[in-house]
Amino acid sequence: MTAQEPQDGRDRCPPPGASSHHENTARTTVDLVFWAGAKAVAGTGTERWPAHTLGEALRAAAASRAPDARFDRLLAVCTILVDGVVVHPERWETPLDGPVRAEILPPFAGGGN
Repeated sequence: MTAQEPQDGRDRCPPPGASSHHENTARTTVDLVFWAGAKAVAGTGTERWPAHTLGEALRAAAASRAPDARFDRLLAVCTILVDGVVVHPERWETPLDGPVRAEILPPFAGGGN
């Protein structure tokens, strides 16, 4: 008779306190493309973020500009297109299947909520 290791699944669970939100989702890249006034607020025309979701990339972009809150206000009024399709805030946490291009359009450039 041979001894077997217990099969309780503990080796597959994240440690206590760790996020389990994206453990099975590979990180990809999100290219943020800023148009018109969004470009002025962002201080750049494009930037790339490694992320699991669009929301994660947007939070990283906002955090890189802290404590300046203009970027957060910008996101509240802009339309975001991912590969040409409008993505509403409630879908920002959808896991990404691969690299995406997210265009940030302020209201006077065709965007606006």
